[in-house]
Amino acid sequence: MSPFLVLPRVLSKPLRWPIDSVRQARHNAYAATAALAVRRAEREDVDNFLSKRAIDVPEPRTERTPIAR
Repeated sequence: MSPFLVLPRVLSKPLRWPIDSVRQARHNAYAATAALAVRRAEREDVDNFLSKRAIDVPEPRTERTPIAR
């Protein structure tokens, strides 16, 4: 095989790297956005379910104090 046929392939990979990197980052961002949208929809569904039944849900604790028993 002629080195003149291999050389363009070897040189094109580093030149394509920024484009491929941005494409992969965009794909990762779309996948993360979709996962977050699913979680948000589930959370809103649970909130609607609980609000319709007037169930009191305690607020999450922010302090690391032990629970009194």
